[in-house]
Amino acid sequence: MNKLNKFILLLSMLPLALQAQWQENENGIYYLGNVGIGGLALSQFALSVNGTTRSDGFDWGLKSRLHGDQGGAIELGEENVPRNTPYIDFHYGLPGFVEQDYNARIVNTADNQLDFVTQNGSKMNLNGNSTRFGFQLPSITLSNLFVNGFTSGNSLIFQNGLGRLGIDFWNFGTNGVMNFYADYNNENYNQLAIKSDNTVAWGNDESWLTGYQGPNQPPSINLNKAGTNPTATPYIDFTSGYSFGSNHIDVRIKNSAPNTLEFWTNMDINGNGGNKIMSVKNDGIYTKKLTVQATWSDFVFESGYHLLSLTELEKYINENGHLPEIPNESYISENGVELGEMASKLLQKIEELSLYLIELNKQVETLKNENSEIKSLLINK
Repeated sequence: MNKLNKFILLLSMLPLALQAQWQENENGIYYLGNVGIGGLALSQFALSVNGTTRSDGFDWGLKSRLHGDQGGAIELGEENVPRNTPYIDFHYGLPGFVEQDYNARIVNTADNQLDFVTQNGSKMNLNGNSTRFGFQLPSITLSNLFVNGFTSGNSLIFQNGLGRLGIDFWNFGTNGVMNFYADYNNENYNQLAIKSDNTVAWGNDESWLTGYQGPNQPPSINLNKAGTNPTATPYIDFTSGYSFGSNHIDVRIKNSAPNTLEFWTNMDINGNGGNKIMSVKNDGIYTKKLTVQATWSDFVFESGYHLLSLTELEKYINENGHLPEIPNESYISENGVELGEMASKLLQKIEELSLYLIELNKQVETLKNENSEIKSLLINK
C-alpha cells in the first residue's frame, strides 16, 4: 500500500476515533477523558491549558482569559469597555438548597479599586490610588481608611466629611514613635505619642509621661515641659464617682505662677469659682485651715504622773539647752517637725506649766496666810 492510500485510510478512520471519545446529547458535546489545550503533552487532568504567555490559553466573555503566564493566571474583563466591573462569586454550601446570587463576591468596582462584599452587607474596599480600605458592617461603618507609606514612617487615617482620626508610625534616629491624633477642619486635637524611649507625650509634645530611665531618672509626669506657651497654667483635675455627671470639679491642682502650686476645690466644669484651700510657694505653705490628727497629753493630769521639780527642771535646761522631751534646734533643722506629735508635746509642757503654777499659787497662799498672822501678832502687841 503506497503512502497516499495509507493517508486516505487514516482519514477515513478519524471520525470513528473521534466518536469513541467525544459524545453529543441535547445539552452539547462532552468528552469522557482528559482534555489538553496547547502544547504537545497529553493532559493529566480533566482540563489542561498549556503555555507560558498571555496569548496561550482561551478567552471568554469580553476578552477574559485563562492562560499560562507566570505559571498560571486569570484575567477578567477588557481594558477599554466603559463601566466594566468583573467579579468572582463564591457560593457557600448552606444546609439544604438555598438559591442566592452570591454568598461572597470580589468585584473590580472602579479604576484601581477592589471590593470584597458578602451577602449580609459587610464590605472591605481596597483603593490603589491611596491604599485606602474600609469596613462596613450592620452596626458600624469605618470608611476612608488610608494606609500611607513614607520613607520615615506610615500612617492609618480614618476620615469623614468633618475631620480625621489618625495613627502615625515614625522613626526619628534610633527612636520609634506611634502618634495618635484627631483633627476637625484641619485643626489638631488631643494628640498623643507613644515613643520607644519609654515616654508618652501629648498636647503637641508639650507634656510627657516618662517611665524609668535609669538610677537617677525615676518615672515622672511633666506638664507643659516644653514651655512653648509662657502663659500656660497646667493642672490636674480630680472628680470622684459621687460627683460624676454633676458638671463640677472636686479638686484641681494648678501651677498658677512660677514656683507656685495651688489646690482648689469645688470648681465648675470650666475651672471657674471654687475655693483655694492651699498654696505652695518658694517661701512656704499657705493655707487657712490645717487639721492634724494626733494623740493628746491629758495623761499629765493623771495621778502618779512624775513632774520634775523646778530645781530638777532648771538643772536639765542648764545641761541640755532645751526642755525635756522636746528636740533641740539642730535636730529640727535636719529632720523637721511632725506636727501632730509636736503639738502633743507642747501641750504636755503647757499642762506641766499649769501644774507648776498651781503649786506655786499654793505656796503663795501659804505665804500670804503666814504674813497675815505675823501682821496680826505685831498689831496686837
